[in-house]
Amino acid sequence: MNVRSFDELHKEACISDTLTNNGKAYFQGNSFGSDTMKGKSHLGCDSLINVLVNFNAASTENYTDTLCNESTSTINGVFLIK
Repeated sequence: MNVRSFDELHKEACISDTLTNNGKAYFQGNSFGSDTMKGKSHLGCDSLINVLVNFNAASTENYTDTLCNESTSTINGVFLIK
């Protein structure tokens, strides 16, 4: 008897990204599907994986700071000096 194992894979990615699972590419416009992983269950049987990738737009934020002469600031690890 060949028993299959079922699982779901949910991922988040940016719109411009391409993710690959079992050789199949997922990108905006092709964000879901099913893949069979041959012999990959804990019993050595096939595993069926339902894949769903949520593609999100990149986020941007503006940061404003006022630096006096000889002042410094660090933003995201970047050291700024006025």
